[in-house]
Amino acid sequence: ASLDDHGDVDEPRRRAERSDVFEYIQDLPPDASTSTADLRDDGKESRFTQYRLSYRKPSPTLTSSYHDFIHPAEDRHLTIPEVKRLIGLPDDYILPDSYGHAWECAIRCLPPILNQTVGEALRDKVL
Repeated sequence: ASLDDHGDVDEPRRRAERSDVFEYIQDLPPDASTSTADLRDDGKESRFTQYRLSYRKPSPTLTSSYHDFIHPAEDRHLTIPEVKRLIGLPDDYILPDSYGHAWECAIRCLPPILNQTVGEALRDKVL
């Protein structure tokens, strides 16, 4: 995959569709945070929580489990450009080529606005 492919929704959609909780993902309303254990009626144990993100509310903290976060309006996971926007990384910030590695690198970044705020506070207090 090239860097440009990270904006493609096909891979996040395929990943969601292959998930064993896809039928439950489709039932998640906007702004929902529901344990698949609460939705499942097949007796299988699940310890995962799925979040359908909101256009109007802050995102929960992104974790290394990309499959826990569902697009606000579509039944799919997030694209890497969407993740970069949530974290506050610039659109041209370069991440690894694979979806999983790009996700992992992005979620481990400190948001640039946090770095700026801490840096300015240190400058004001120390200098």
